[in-house]
Amino acid sequence: MFTLYKSQTINNLIKKIFKKKKNNLVSNPLQNEIFITNNKATSKLVKILITKYTGISANIKFKKIDFLLYKIIKKIKKKKYKTKKFFIKKKKIIWKIFKTFKKKKKKKKYFIFSEKISEIFKKYLIYRKNWIKNLKKKNISKQKIYIKIWKKIIFKKKYNFYKLLNFFKKNLKKIKKDIPKKIFILNITSIKPLYLLILYQISKITKIYILFSGPNYFYKKKILNYKKIKNNLLKNFGKLGYEYINILIKKKIKIINFYKTLKNKNILNNIKNKITKIKKNNKIKKNDKSLQIYSCNSKYQEIENLKIQISNILEKKKNITPKDIIIYAKNIKKYKFYIKTIFNSKKKIPYSILNKKNKKIEILFKIIKFLLNIKNIELNNKNIFYFLEKKYILKKFLINKNEYIFLKKIIEKTKIFSGLDNKHLKKKKNPEIFQNTWLFGINKIMLNISINKKNKIWNNILISNLTKNKNNLLIGKLIYFIKTLKNWKKKISKKKKIKKWKNIFNKIIKFFIPKKKNLKKNIKKIKKKWENFISLGIKEKNNKKIHIHIFKNFFLKKIKKMIYKNKKENFISNKIKFCNIEYIKNISFKVIYILGVNNKNFPKEQKFDINDITQYHKKNGDINVFKKDCYNILELILSAKKYFYLSYVGYNERTHKKKNKSIIIKELKKYIYKNFKIKKNIIKKKYKKNIFNNMIIYNEKYNNYKKLKYNKKKNKEKYYIKKKKKKKIKIKNLLNFWNNPIKYFYNKTLKIYLQKNIKKKKKNEPFKINSIKEYILKKKILKKIIKKKNINLLYKKYLLKGSIPYGYIGKNIWNNNIKKILTLLKNIYINFKKKKYKKINLLIKKKKLKGKIYFSKNNGILKWNPKKININDTIKLWIKHLIYCSYKKKGKSIIIGINNTKWKFKNIKKKKAIKYLNLYIKGYIQGKKKPLLITKSAICCLNNLYYNKKKKNKKIFLKRWKGNNFIQGEKKDIYIQKIIPNINSYLIKKLLKIAKFWYFPIIKNKINEKKKYIK
Repeated sequence: MFTLYKSQTINNLIKKIFKKKKNNLVSNPLQNEIFITNNKATSKLVKILITKYTGISANIKFKKIDFLLYKIIKKIKKKKYKTKKFFIKKKKIIWKIFKTFKKKKKKKKYFIFSEKISEIFKKYLIYRKNWIKNLKKKNISKQKIYIKIWKKIIFKKKYNFYKLLNFFKKNLKKIKKDIPKKIFILNITSIKPLYLLILYQISKITKIYILFSGPNYFYKKKILNYKKIKNNLLKNFGKLGYEYINILIKKKIKIINFYKTLKNKNILNNIKNKITKIKKNNKIKKNDKSLQIYSCNSKYQEIENLKIQISNILEKKKNITPKDIIIYAKNIKKYKFYIKTIFNSKKKIPYSILNKKNKKIEILFKIIKFLLNIKNIELNNKNIFYFLEKKYILKKFLINKNEYIFLKKIIEKTKIFSGLDNKHLKKKKNPEIFQNTWLFGINKIMLNISINKKNKIWNNILISNLTKNKNNLLIGKLIYFIKTLKNWKKKISKKKKIKKWKNIFNKIIKFFIPKKKNLKKNIKKIKKKWENFISLGIKEKNNKKIHIHIFKNFFLKKIKKMIYKNKKENFISNKIKFCNIEYIKNISFKVIYILGVNNKNFPKEQKFDINDITQYHKKNGDINVFKKDCYNILELILSAKKYFYLSYVGYNERTHKKKNKSIIIKELKKYIYKNFKIKKNIIKKKYKKNIFNNMIIYNEKYNNYKKLKYNKKKNKEKYYIKKKKKKKIKIKNLLNFWNNPIKYFYNKTLKIYLQKNIKKKKKNEPFKINSIKEYILKKKILKKIIKKKNINLLYKKYLLKGSIPYGYIGKNIWNNNIKKILTLLKNIYINFKKKKYKKINLLIKKKKLKGKIYFSKNNGILKWNPKKININDTIKLWIKHLIYCSYKKKGKSIIIGINNTKWKFKNIKKKKAIKYLNLYIKGYIQGKKKPLLITKSAICCLNNLYYNKKKKNKKIFLKRWKGNNFIQGEKKDIYIQKIIPNINSYLIKKLLKIAKFWYFPIIKNKINEKKKYIK
């Protein structure tokens, strides 16, 4: 018999079936009662439910449908090779297709192509079995391309996969003894339509029960026409369930309803009643919170909101415990970091993230991936230490963590970039720069051990005391490790026959993985998959020589899937559960929360594949991701007992613009507003606390920054109540503030130090010096020229270190830098006079300035820098010049830089100098309390207006704001991003006003020898 039990939830169905039933089970596994499920997680939760109502669940077994059918066929035909022909594997199809391509070139592309076609043909076998017989009769032009390939894949013997249904029809009498008496099926939508037809044939011998938890598609024991369904929510989301029930109803089946009427006056219960075709009044309580939708600004905010809602529920309602709450997401990996930070903070709530990683297999996967891809990987300093960092490799080569850190520091100083030796560089077709190879670096380290003298050159090698004699063994281990990698690269880079690739996994275990009891099981599983995959290629008689990079990616995908398998998890523990939607289904919880219901993420759109012909001829039960995601929400609404919450990110995290809402949220809102009389605030409850990248600084609604203004009234009241002491201000702090006032506010007042995640470019060999290193080099050259020392030794040391490029490029860079410094020295000698050092104690309106300044009596402050003069340099010199003028000195201050860049200030009277100083001190005090918005792009705009007299403010500002390939724009500065994420015309005007107020006196008091624009 084939019977269909229907209800809102599986919990309700298991109650009614298993309360009255007694367990009369037999020891033989095929005579036991069997539950067909997809996951171990659902089977464990169902076991817990059965034990509640019956007390026993030991003899009930949970299996997948593929495994059950395989066991039945095996009993009929005792030989294994005949049963396996029914279940064609993807590996077999790939090797068969790959054999058809006889061209020598582009073999990797043919293997990827055969992998894609194997998926499509496996789909045809299950969903379009009649196409195989009538392949030539079809008038589809695109199908003719694959006729030759298809004939070679299909077996011409008796037992084929598409003949599986006929096989069960003929051999029903033989199966009687071996089939169990009762079979229970959960989740029809996960079972393939061909398997449903096979189960219908088996139902003539045994009893099969389908437990269907979902919406009701019937009216008076007759199925409704899909087009005539009036409920829009059921019509838009319930298409997949309707298709599967339509397949079952074509056959003779019993249908039994167990739908309940829900009495609580909730939005959630009223929606459930309407989906299941039970009439109920639309009256709802005033303060109803059973169904809520939250829109947030970021993922961090989503989970912060989640914690607040859960803590409120647990405090108010004592019936609900943490084990009654489940939280779903399409991909829970994206939220892991935020869950750990928020839920482990104050007011901890117990939680567990299901489907965790198996860390042992994950480390093995990374090791195998590196070793198989070693031909394409550059043997850099970084890549080799990334590989050596793994636990099992450190133990194999007998290296501790402290020794590993020590080795890393030494090799960074030797400046090894890439290449094992000169032969390796020739193969890469790179210039032969022996300094940056591993062979040269190790020779350098060995000389450092034998000779204990610093900064000496011997045989074109610079000696410096990097190591001691105690570390000889450690360097010996490193040499052995690099030799093994070198030998391994030779083995893998050559072409081989498929038979020889079979034993290569044993060599990986021999050379790179230590012998441990914990790893034996995991290594055996991976080894079996490797040997089975290659043995299928040997059976197909692929005798040609092949590179390993052709088929390695297919093998690595299979190991990656193993990372999330075979991990034991506690479902009974009193904790909140986080998991993916497909991991647990149809089981009811008191509180259900879904994260990340964003547009194009949930539901996902079905990808269109040109090679797949099933997309042109659609049928009931076809695979469709969009339909599955929509149907999942209907199932989750029915399985939520008391509360059902949704959340999504409504704004873009970078631009802070509104995103389009997903179809699920739009349709839910429409349905509720039409059918229920309800206020808008109850459904769409926005989380109003504005957080910008985990910091409460920038309010999204106020782009005009009116809240940042200083409140003067409050400050005056405090002034009269308390007598303030004289403030002491250091000149160092004042100069550091005016160098970058926004950064100073974050670092000193908030004590926040941000770091940008820069994606560093790969360094094969240094053909260019970094701007910071070049500046340091110029400083050293300048000092040596002033002290009249030899520069050639410095050039040799830098060259042998590897910090200057080798050959003509390095010489040109060196000579250009010397020319620039010699011109700088000429300008210094013209203006140079002896400096005097003075301690400063200035009183400016009850504010003390303390510090040191170097200057001459008559000529003022003289400064030089081996770089182009910057805006920051001018501001620093301006403040020092004001301090100098406040002592009634009559000199002029100058700063000199490279490429004839100068900046000179005229002498100012004492009163004016004190006025200006007081203003900049006030700015310093005000800027410590709230950020002072001075930007370089606004200052550059002012310079252009003053000298060139151009009025195109916005264009000049935006050029500096956005930047070029050569100059980084202020838009990319981390500290400015936090306060000014978006720029408007209103903000540009405001920033120009601020820059004009603070920087205009600097331009005004400049002596214009040559009109030049500062960058």
